[in-house]
Amino acid sequence: TEIYTLSLHDALPILHMIETTNDAELKLTAIEAIGWYLYSSAKADIIAQCEALYAKENDEAAKAELLKTLNRLK
Repeated sequence: TEIYTLSLHDALPILHMIETTNDAELKLTAIEAIGWYLYSSAKADIIAQCEALYAKENDEAAKAELLKTLNRLK
């Protein structure tokens, strides 16, 4: 069995979507999806990006989901 690890390159479109979308439901779904990168070889970079997104996010629901995602990844 081959194990596929997700890289930062795989996560970049999702991280970009989180930062740029105006669709609240899409943003929450994307934030939740990024939490599945638990075993990524770029997990530290993904956490750093999520922390940066958390720091500048104004929407409370998105902030709460980012916090859950960060807790999952850490």
